[in-house]
Amino acid sequence: MYYIKPPECSGEEFRIRITEGRDSAVVAVPAVIHAIVKGLALEYLVALELEHKEQTLMLYLINTSRLTNNETIDALSDKTKLSRPSVIGAFNALVKKELVIRKRKGGDKTDISPFIGRMLRFKRLYDVYPHELEDLMKYFGKGYKDPIMALQVLISKLFSITPEPPLARFLRVCLLSGFDERLLKDETVKAIREIVSSKDLDEERLLQTAIFGENSWNKTISFYQENSIQPNEEYMKQVNNVIKEIERMLKSPQQMIDELVGKDESFYKNLTIVFPNMEYENMRPSELMEKVANVLEETEDRVKALLDRFVS
Repeated sequence: MYYIKPPECSGEEFRIRITEGRDSAVVAVPAVIHAIVKGLALEYLVALELEHKEQTLMLYLINTSRLTNNETIDALSDKTKLSRPSVIGAFNALVKKELVIRKRKGGDKTDISPFIGRMLRFKRLYDVYPHELEDLMKYFGKGYKDPIMALQVLISKLFSITPEPPLARFLRVCLLSGFDERLLKDETVKAIREIVSSKDLDEERLLQTAIFGENSWNKTISFYQENSIQPNEEYMKQVNNVIKEIERMLKSPQQMIDELVGKDESFYKNLTIVFPNMEYENMRPSELMEKVANVLEETEDRVKALLDRFVS
């Protein structure tokens, strides 16, 4: 039930009022959010084809609407109706599959953030993070002033009407800078996922590091983690302007070649300042326009193909 029923009204009468539009019922926002998140989680859970005990334990953890759970094995056994050995076996399997994190030091603690993170990638929701979902599912405890707006933000992200996701932008910058996706190893994919999914992500610093990362995936990650490249605000303004214009053209219903018609010399100059490997000499304006259009379109195809590696 996603509406708050007035106490003086019977359930059947309330349903009729809502159906016929005779009642301006109050929507129970947390219930809507829980339904959305649980729906996404259950879809991914089915796709994983886990064993019964693993699925049962994950279902219980998902239904708590929290990323962390401090219940003991005995308590979880009682709540899930699984035997104690089955709960332990399920945890061992889920930890091995990197779906949960289980800590015993200082008391039992289960963290399902890895499952939620993979669920979001499974749904191609690259700009939604596990901690955001948890915050939204705990509205009133967090003291949100306008929970309806928070729900709108969540829904807009679910249906991809948000600014460009950080992961797609990072990969686009890397490929335009000359990175070779064939050299991207699985362990580096995992490291990138962790960085981009972190609530401490400094996107501007990550993009600047990619541009100065010597076309190396590993060096870029190392430089970012070690904070080796000092941020340059003035340079990043220029970078952001170029990236935003590229993203605008990619989202336009017009062909890329048509978007480039009328671009003056300063556009191409700024483009090569950010991406030096896109400096093409001795070309007529029409040839340059066609070359840049092809590079941007081909790069976007590579970005989409590369994103698939971050889903599994």
